[in-house]
Amino acid sequence: MNVNSQINSRRNKKQGGAALLILMLILALTISTVLVTGAGKKDNTVKRDQVSSEALAKAKDALVGYAYRNEGALPCPDSIGDGLADSCSTTEGWLPWQALAIKPLRDGGGACLRYVVSAAYEGVAPASLVDGDFEIQDVDNNTRNAGVVAVILAPLEALPGQLRGMGSGSSSECGSTDSSAQKNDVSNYLDTISGVNNAASNPTVFIQADKGNTFNDVSIWLSTTDITGSILVCDAGYTLINGVCELIQSCDDGYNLVDGNCVDIYGCLVTEAPNNGGQCKNIVCDDGYTANDGGQCIADNNGNSGGNGKGKK
Repeated sequence: MNVNSQINSRRNKKQGGAALLILMLILALTISTVLVTGAGKKDNTVKRDQVSSEALAKAKDALVGYAYRNEGALPCPDSIGDGLADSCSTTEGWLPWQALAIKPLRDGGGACLRYVVSAAYEGVAPASLVDGDFEIQDVDNNTRNAGVVAVILAPLEALPGQLRGMGSGSSSECGSTDSSAQKNDVSNYLDTISGVNNAASNPTVFIQADKGNTFNDVSIWLSTTDITGSILVCDAGYTLINGVCELIQSCDDGYNLVDGNCVDIYGCLVTEAPNNGGQCKNIVCDDGYTANDGGQCIADNNGNSGGNGKGKK
């Protein structure tokens, strides 16, 4: 082997070693990038899930507080995403954040929360603690909870086929001022799995399952135990009047019980009588006399009727 051949051989070996080193560096950088990217995606997913969970928890707390302030009543849903409880004719809509006196709550995907409420609690205080209209199932259609009063759902990102356009309206905080716009349509937010459609009209069953390519709803709900203390149930013989248990009175013939008082057809109390103008006047009797149900002064049972029995109106 001549000198030139030896030099070329050494040069080729050096170049081959350098190329191998470069290849190893590229491979290491690629693996590092993949690992970092994967970790970043996982971190982002965890953060989004945490945001959704916190928003749902705040919404539930706000609804429980509302029920306690309103004798068990819950607000009606919001139809256009402006936060007002204006959709009492339906059971489902946006969470009415203004009615709850809170800021708009958004899930980890940036969407506002959806809300479903049972008819017995929607905008009115129930007379007693009754089961709600909804059932919660798992992915195997096993019942997790029944008699649910209200459900709050985080829709997250739109799935394929879900469109959230404004329609002919303008943007509200959460939806569109056009109530019929895609932006307000529940089917563009909630999903179906295991034969249960969370976006069904007049829903009775909701499903909670792990997120996937065709389902990403996250939910929380209110049961009767969450609002038990908000509904005042009176003992026998008492009735609820303005949030207070009042003793039920029995009225004489010709009088009806109104707000705990016995009144006649003119709205006058037992101790009152209508004058010629139809207004109620208090009856004040002389000593030894007592006003009867008709507003007349009659002698006391003990016979002590020192006065003339004339009442003063």
